[in-house]
Amino acid sequence: MLFRSNALPEAVVSVLIVAAWVLGGGVPARTALIGFASPTWLMLVLIFAIGSVIAATGVIYRLALWAAVKLRAGFIGQVLSLGTVGLLSGPALPSPPGRLHIVAPALEELSAAFGYAPHSRAAIGLAMATLTGFGLMVWPFMTSSSTALLLYTTLPAASREGLSWSTWALRAAPLTLVLFGGLLLLICFAYRPGRQGDAGDAKRRSDSVLALQREIGRAHV
Repeated sequence: MLFRSNALPEAVVSVLIVAAWVLGGGVPARTALIGFASPTWLMLVLIFAIGSVIAATGVIYRLALWAAVKLRAGFIGQVLSLGTVGLLSGPALPSPPGRLHIVAPALEELSAAFGYAPHSRAAIGLAMATLTGFGLMVWPFMTSSSTALLLYTTLPAASREGLSWSTWALRAAPLTLVLFGGLLLLICFAYRPGRQGDAGDAKRRSDSVLALQREIGRAHV
């Protein structure tokens, strides 16, 4: 009832529930709190702490801008760079909504810098690439999302034997290659710009605007 009514913060309700179990004699304190003393719990805390620091620095945003500037392949290169940066940011920031929260506010300015009109096919394509890389990739790495971390903690001890961060990524690679690559290829095909005549103007506009955005991002660190 307390969870549903939002009368108290969820963390407070959780602590009260554990306290009621222990003080009521239903569960020994060692049993009720054993999960918070496990190596897995400490790993979760450290991962989210590191992710918070990375999010505060704005490095993911600047990395997306850098990739978009350096990869000179038009709309296809922009889609691939945004999607790949989102995919590679997963291990450092295990929260897809958090990753989207960092990049999404700048997406409109990024589209304008590339010379794409608001709500155009190309602008929507960049948004879809951002959603794919930053929001949908929840499985490629053990630390890509809280869901993957929780799944790891619920595996039997025998299944966790020999399952490291690298082996997880290796086993997930085939699925990642098919789904991630397929989605980006679909975006490149379905949302490619209809007109190519203003590509040179868009490139010249993007160089100056993206450089300015990178400087602004660096100044706020």
